[in-house]
Amino acid sequence: MLVRDASVQEVLTAREDVSLAEAGTLLRNADCGALPVVDAEYRLVGFLTDRDIAMALADADASAADVKVGEVMTRDLQTCRPDEDVRLALQRMSEHGIRRLPVCTADQKLLGILSIDDLLLAERREMDDRELLDALRRIARGYREKREARIIEEHPTV
Repeated sequence: MLVRDASVQEVLTAREDVSLAEAGTLLRNADCGALPVVDAEYRLVGFLTDRDIAMALADADASAADVKVGEVMTRDLQTCRPDEDVRLALQRMSEHGIRRLPVCTADQKLLGILSIDDLLLAERREMDDRELLDALRRIARGYREKREARIIEEHPTV
């Protein structure tokens, strides 16, 4: 199965100059956890998650209205192409510990998002549940390792 067959094509986006308050409202109203950040030509320039917002506001003594998306979004992006096999996209998610991949053209124009949920719910899935479960385990392991490393860094023992 190709990425285009499983991904969502209609996605909300944000611009870098939008406040975290505005982005958070978009996320809440759409009941989603991430926003691709695009430029005027609809090229992907970043990715913002609800976790990015929470971490930025926890780390800063600032109002969500005063912090811009461009200040906290992820710029080091992993993407996939619409004609790519979903197994390759799933492998990339697993390797990088992420649950969503923006779907882009070769020149980074945003076409949609492929999420692990999309793969789980795909009607004509050409992979078995074991492949998806293994990928979810690797992603969860990556989250745990990052969290533990952050805790050790922030609270070293003597």
